[in-house]
Amino acid sequence: MAWMGKLVGGGLGWAVFGPLGALLGGIIGNAFDQRGETREIPEDYYRHRGWTRSDPRFSANPAGNFVLALLALCAHVIKADGTVRSAEVQQVRDFVQRTFPHDAADLMQVLKQLLEQQIDVGPLCAQIGMHLGYPERLELLQLLVAVARADGILNPAETRTMREIAQRLGIREVDLRTLFGAAGRASFPTQAAPDPYEVLGVARDASDEELKQAWRALAKKFHPDRVAHLGEDLRRFSEEKFKSIQGAWDQVKQERGI
Repeated sequence: MAWMGKLVGGGLGWAVFGPLGALLGGIIGNAFDQRGETREIPEDYYRHRGWTRSDPRFSANPAGNFVLALLALCAHVIKADGTVRSAEVQQVRDFVQRTFPHDAADLMQVLKQLLEQQIDVGPLCAQIGMHLGYPERLELLQLLVAVARADGILNPAETRTMREIAQRLGIREVDLRTLFGAAGRASFPTQAAPDPYEVLGVARDASDEELKQAWRALAKKFHPDRVAHLGEDLRRFSEEKFKSIQGAWDQVKQERGI
C-alpha cells in the first residue's frame, strides 16, 4: 500500500511500535515502497537510526499516528456486538474519504485486516495514552461514538465497549456523558433533535450558573483549535461538536431568558 509506505518512510512514529505496531505489523511490513516497489521493513528500522521515544521524529506524523490508532479502536468497537455492520464500516469509510481522499482505499484495506484480528484493547489504549494528550484522546472517543452510532443504535455491548475504552484512555465521566448524551442511554434515534441539557451534560434543574460553568468547560475542552495539529479535516470534525455545544447553550439561554 503506497499510503502506508509513504507514512513509514516519512517517519510515522510511535504507531509502528508496541501493541499497535504488532496489530499493523504485517500490513506495515509489506507496504514500504521504494521507487514504486514494495519491500519489507527491517524489524529494527527505527532503532538502527538511534531514534527514541523522546526524539521529535518519533511522532513526526501526528495525523498518521492518530488515524492508525483510530482504525484499530474502530475495528474493536465495530465488532463489540459480534456483528460487523455495514453502516458502521461506512461511517469509517466516510471519515477516511473526507480526511485522506487519495488514500481511502488503502486505509479501508487496513481496517478490513484489523477486523479479522483479535484486539487486546487494554495494552492498545495504554500505548495511545502514552503518546496522545487529553484533547486528542477526547477526539478519538468522539469519533468512535460517531462510528458506533452510525446505525442509529448504541446497543449495550457497544456502550460497555465504549466505556471500557474511555476508562482506559482516562476520559472523564462528565465528558463521556456529553459524548454519549443522556448519561449513556442505550439507543439514539439518528433524526431526533438532541436535548440541550444532555449536550451540556447537566440536569434540567441545574442552576443558571451551573449551566454557564458547564458550557464554558465544554467549549474549552472541545474547541477545534486543540486538535488543529492533527489536520484540517480532524479540526472540522471537532468543530461540529463545538457548534452543537454552542447551539445547546443558545437554546437553554433562550428558554430560560438568561
